Amino acid sequence: MADERVYRARYAEPDKVHTGLGDSDWAVPYWQIDTAMATMNLLNAVVDAGLGALFFAIFRGETELLADLGVPDGVRPIGAVTVGHPAQQDRLSKSTKRGRVDLDQVVHRGGW
Repeated sequence: MADERVYRARYAEPDKVHTGLGDSDWAVPYWQIDTAMATMNLLNAVVDAGLGALFFAIFRGETELLADLGVPDGVRPIGAVTVGHPAQQDRLSKSTKRGRVDLDQVVHRGGW
């Protein structure tokens, strides 16, 4: 769960106030980025433990889900993760039929 208020409060503390990020607009919402990185670490740890994991968006029922879980107001999920034992054979996503993007379209060396 990403909590913007925690970041703003932290950057308003004496050792961070010089950054000016306590009350300003952040160019990038690091509360979401850090939450995403922590989620990736969780996914990697789950797979490393021999289990399966899936990250997915919460498209419907977010308000009800957060209420059922007792999540405080202002805290937002970036998605959800399920953990369990993987199926014997994974089914490929239908999107794999599109193929992969050419590496030269996404990797830039020495400049854009």
